[in-house]
Amino acid sequence: MAILRNRSTGAVLAESIAFAVPPLRHVVGLLLGSGYEIAENIWLERCRGVHTLGLRSDVDVVFLDAFGRVLACCPGVPPDCPSVAYSDARATLKLSPGSLARTDVLVGDVLILDEA
Repeated sequence: MAILRNRSTGAVLAESIAFAVPPLRHVVGLLLGSGYEIAENIWLERCRGVHTLGLRSDVDVVFLDAFGRVLACCPGVPPDCPSVAYSDARATLKLSPGSLARTDVLVGDVLILDEA
């Protein structure tokens, strides 16, 4: 586990963030109901899009480039949304609802992981 910080502002977005298992297993796990808890924050490497099928609550989604720079923010993506994507993304974050508003993440900010 690691701590997710906004290097641009110093704000902590998540006290702990998990790295997703291989993407196909992540997708199947959520669809079968054995996926991640909504309170868990997830970093999906080499991922340009996500869905919220099978989730029970909104999530905040952030798309990052190869350097951790925020390309797009999607706060409050509702459950059962079939797709939220950004074609230039190199990583995608699924965060607990309200994470973006609480920490004022903006496009252009750089997010970094600190080992816990």
